[in-house]
Amino acid sequence: MPETKGVPIEEMDELHRKRPRRWAHRLLMQELRMQELRMQELRMQELRMQELRMQEFRVRATERRGEAVLGNHDLVRWWENSVDKFRLRKKAIQPSSKMTRASTCAANFGLLLVALVLMLHSVVGKLIPRHVSHLFAREDSIDQCFLTKLVPNEVEYKKRCEGEDHPYHPCFTHWSGDLTAVDARPFLEPFDITKELMIKDNEMKDFTIDKPTDAFLIRYPNLGGVHLVYSNFDPKTGCKDITLKRDDNSVWRIWVSDEDGNGRDIDTKNHAETTKTLCSKWIHIHIKKDG
Repeated sequence: MPETKGVPIEEMDELHRKRPRRWAHRLLMQELRMQELRMQELRMQELRMQELRMQEFRVRATERRGEAVLGNHDLVRWWENSVDKFRLRKKAIQPSSKMTRASTCAANFGLLLVALVLMLHSVVGKLIPRHVSHLFAREDSIDQCFLTKLVPNEVEYKKRCEGEDHPYHPCFTHWSGDLTAVDARPFLEPFDITKELMIKDNEMKDFTIDKPTDAFLIRYPNLGGVHLVYSNFDPKTGCKDITLKRDDNSVWRIWVSDEDGNGRDIDTKNHAETTKTLCSKWIHIHIKKDG
């Protein structure tokens, strides 16, 4: 308490009038500080909820069927990039004694808008025009979450691809590229892709599918993210549909040739996505950079 002995009565009255003001100001600053801490905790909870939603979305994406499978990875990758940005913002959040209620509300409103955009994108993401799709950043590094652990099965591979017992059974070989780091999954009906794909050896270039009627998709994330889709096998003729897809902005290119002639039967050079029916037993896969 300030020393008041010997202070004139007028100054003592002024001192007593100012003291409640200082205490009121101090209480107000403490209250603002507590509000800032509470709002910061709410923002941290929102970030954790975004991470949980991203994990749930990843699980749902693996269960989707049909043509939506081709687009799921770009959407998941975009979702994860957005969550990474949230994490960076979380690290950057520091309490500030100058933050007001208005600025706190504005920050929360901005986070709410971003969360709403993320939820809407999962529904209408395919409606975004191509000329603005480049605004969503995409990483070139391999996403370890989507790589499929595949192991050789030489015995079963040779039964289906070597000899004359299965003339219509489809077999694949990579003339460029391999299955070392790929995302392989069922395309239409669910099955265990790690058991269905029969790989010749540790070079991971030659492979086949156990049941030819099982459609599958292979994505090569470390080779520009190109896709190969196998579907619609006809057991009477051995014909099947091969679909190839590349990223619009990627310099990587994928093409396929069969045993009939030396030409490229299907190629992504001039088309981001293309499909063709091929009827030879062997399918040759080529993945390279243009130029």
